[in-house]
Amino acid sequence: MENKRSFQQIEPFGEWRKEEYRDILEVHLQGFKKQQLKVKVKSLNILSISGERPVGKLRGIRFRKQINIPMDCIRSEIHANLTGGILYIIMPRRMHKEKVGKDELPFAGWSTLISSKQTNWGVPRLQMGGETALKLGALATLVAAAVAAYICCRKISPGLSC
Repeated sequence: MENKRSFQQIEPFGEWRKEEYRDILEVHLQGFKKQQLKVKVKSLNILSISGERPVGKLRGIRFRKQINIPMDCIRSEIHANLTGGILYIIMPRRMHKEKVGKDELPFAGWSTLISSKQTNWGVPRLQMGGETALKLGALATLVAAAVAAYICCRKISPGLSC
């Protein structure tokens, strides 16, 4: 008689780390072994990550995710390492003559990877350089001043068009 294992779907914690010449996805997979994981480039812009491991004789856990590979990534050089329960997926980037902007967020399509607590898979953390933060702050100040001037103008001269 054959025993069938029942599997529980999990959502592992994952975090993007953006470096100058590469992007790294860290997926926390405590208890998984290298042989229980698969990382494959499925098409020009899709990376598939999956894993399955037993938990006792009749139970197991598994996960399966697909992500969009960033456009500036060198697909043929994507590689993964499992170290200390963390799967590191390294995606080297092509360096253009113009420097790739640090404010670009090439990670779209991760909304299915957001789990209930601490993961930030789907929406990469917004990391701004100082210049961009200053521009954004100046724009917010300008918009606030324009709205305040409009409201003030409407209160002082209700009949005039401001």
